[in-house]
Amino acid sequence: MSIAVSIFLSSLFLGCVFLYIKSESKEKWRKYLLFLVGIPLIVFVSIFLYLIIDEEIEKRSDKTEPQKETSKFPTNMKGIRLGETLSNLEFEFGKFIYIFSDEGYRIFAASNRVLIYEKSGIAERLRWNCPSNPFEDLSYFHKIRCGNSSDQIFQAYKKNEIRILCGDGPDPMRLYDISSKRIRLWLRENQVIYIEFSTIPVTEHHAFNKLC
Repeated sequence: MSIAVSIFLSSLFLGCVFLYIKSESKEKWRKYLLFLVGIPLIVFVSIFLYLIIDEEIEKRSDKTEPQKETSKFPTNMKGIRLGETLSNLEFEFGKFIYIFSDEGYRIFAASNRVLIYEKSGIAERLRWNCPSNPFEDLSYFHKIRCGNSSDQIFQAYKKNEIRILCGDGPDPMRLYDISSKRIRLWLRENQVIYIEFSTIPVTEHHAFNKLC
């Protein structure tokens, strides 16, 4: 289509040039030529500006701040829903990879990196392991995302509903247990590195057994 239009406009322009050369009233034809040249120029400039504006709008939409979940309890992680049957989730997302069993759960990995803790065929817990660069994925998980600090956690949730637990090992990592929201967060160097949701409050953890 664009080739045909180009051929038509070129033929029209060359025809006008030929008529201009042959015409005795060159002043009149000069106005016609300017008019005909001006139309494609205006169209070209308009298309060029449209493409620039459209690209800027797309860039801004890519930089839009990810949305926080406003529900009382976290309901899903990367689209995988808490409390859903494993068979239904695999129907939607494809076959999960079995990793190992722990604390009575069978743990599966989804293609979107979510770990699913399954018991009796139900996804009872979901866990997100942050990438080595925690700011690589800026998705919010409820009101928290990878790389958030303890201050940002206190801004997202009430400080009096957060239990901060430490372990006996040499790793100075801490567990922030928000049992009223069924959320657990692991921090190292004051940055969130693991995020976990559960269908029921989980307050015990074998590696973190004392208040900091």
